[in-house]
Amino acid sequence: NDEVLFEDKLVLGQNLKFDIKFMKTKHNIEFNKIHDTMIAEQRLSQHELQLFEKKGYYSLEKIIERRLGYKSHTKATRLEFIGADLETFKFTNQQIQYAAADVECLPDIYEKQKELIDRYKIKFLLNDIEFPLVKELGYAELEGFKLDTAKWREIIEHNIKVQYEKETELDNEFKKLRDLLLPAERRFILTGGKYDRIRGKQTVTESVDLFGEPIITKTTSNKKEPYINWSSAAQLIEIFSKLNQPLPDKFGNYVIPKLDKKFKVNKTDITTGEGAIQAYLIENPDSPMKDFINLLIDYREVTTQLNTFGESFISFINPITDKIHTIFRQCDAVTGRLQSGNTKEKYFNCQNVPAQKKFRECFKTDKGYSILTIDLSGAEVVIMADKAKDKVLYDMAIVNDDAHSPIAQACWRAIGKHRKDEKLMNIVITKTENKPLRTQFKAITFGTVYGMFKKKCAKALNINETEGQIVIDTIKKMLPKTFAMVETNAHLATTQGYLTLNTRTNSKIWYPEVYRARNEGDEIDFKDKSKIEGSARNSPIQGTQADMIKESIVVINKYIKDNNIDAKLIITVHDELVYKFKTELTDFPEQVKEKLLETCNKYLSFITMGADYHVKDSWTK
Repeated sequence: NDEVLFEDKLVLGQNLKFDIKFMKTKHNIEFNKIHDTMIAEQRLSQHELQLFEKKGYYSLEKIIERRLGYKSHTKATRLEFIGADLETFKFTNQQIQYAAADVECLPDIYEKQKELIDRYKIKFLLNDIEFPLVKELGYAELEGFKLDTAKWREIIEHNIKVQYEKETELDNEFKKLRDLLLPAERRFILTGGKYDRIRGKQTVTESVDLFGEPIITKTTSNKKEPYINWSSAAQLIEIFSKLNQPLPDKFGNYVIPKLDKKFKVNKTDITTGEGAIQAYLIENPDSPMKDFINLLIDYREVTTQLNTFGESFISFINPITDKIHTIFRQCDAVTGRLQSGNTKEKYFNCQNVPAQKKFRECFKTDKGYSILTIDLSGAEVVIMADKAKDKVLYDMAIVNDDAHSPIAQACWRAIGKHRKDEKLMNIVITKTENKPLRTQFKAITFGTVYGMFKKKCAKALNINETEGQIVIDTIKKMLPKTFAMVETNAHLATTQGYLTLNTRTNSKIWYPEVYRARNEGDEIDFKDKSKIEGSARNSPIQGTQADMIKESIVVINKYIKDNNIDAKLIITVHDELVYKFKTELTDFPEQVKEKLLETCNKYLSFITMGADYHVKDSWTK
């Protein structure tokens, strides 16, 4: 049996996931014990050093240079293999030496990495989590989803119609603003041509490709001069400038954009980004541009869906498997969090798919199987409360399922006291009463914990900076243990140059700026310090969540294999796992939940994690 050949043997390799998938699909051989030098290197130096180094920091060439102290073979030789004709290709001596050198260096790298793995106490993290996970993620990439293209095209068709409606509404709103804000003698600058043409009615047509598959396209009845392109930042800035209305600049100020002598816009320092214009609306709720900006946000949402999840998304279906597949980047993120997708190579980003029923119902699996979608309940806040030993936060967010209402209420009452406003001093905020004020606080509650400054807080709530500081101070008084925990992490990161994310895996984030400053006998640059502190407040929570999900995948998949269960992992999205399983295995969802919680709770000390799951014929919200 070929599988037995590799049962107890250690397989060394660099970026082994492709090799694992290839050997499984071509020869039904599994590697049960591996050491992936790329994955090891990423977890040994899990920091942002790659920002300071050239691209390819975790390439074999760079690892050889860093760990073994010599320069390896040239990349030019590797490029000779790409696109070669299999029928006529013959190896040269140089190419054979290149391949041999790739293999020859691995045991030496392994020994060097092994020393560091022992020193940093991350043997469990790598041997029991990251290395086994390489195989599990590889097999998940092979599995993929069946995409219901008929339903998907219904979404496309609907979005094309909505996009046209939003474009027309923006046209009309623009004309209202032109008449409202400009005197008659100045309206000519925004009159005629694209500014006044009635937008042609869009029609949705369906044709077929070479394989007989339908293709949805949109056309308009008017082929003349184009209309206003509401996706164009330059056109938006020009319109705001001519209407004499401000936009945010890159420094957070609001300025009226200026045009040059040729009436061309200089958009270098001006932003029309969604976050910036939303902040502008919060700070200027009575702006005459309010309805226009809200329409623009709606238009951008549907346009993004069309651009990202339109007909091009259907082209991601693999013609061999007839499924849509993702590809995972296991340790690229500094917290170790999984990332996915590569649009150039036709792999979809599963983290990017909207968590909306209409989209997720299109992701199906094979006949006779069901899909289990299981996710942790409030994972981020549970981990935060546990690390801080903060029962107040836990009771609010988990037991009572509402951290935002009591915090919003306390903060507005504190602002009322400052203003001597009797009404505000007695305000009541719940999920139903004064709901908009609660909604405002969704970004504030944890934003302040992660280091939000008074200026940003003030902008978000449309209050002055003094009141912004009152909000921060009020939340600090409500959650002193949580703030003490994140501030301790920030201090440790800037003094010792690294953080241990959790004591179960000892996974770490390194901050090279601290070491560089120390070696040069200098203080850390202010910008670097702020960046490090911001990372340190959040990274232990996000990194612990990543570790617990990764370990859960390994534990659950081992349980599936050991018990010969007909089930497979399809994808994972942050704290959510998605499996396909034989429909008659009705106990499987509870078995997965039990293993998931059993694993995750090993990372917690005084509270326990919860999880919810759904079983359906599709991926579930």
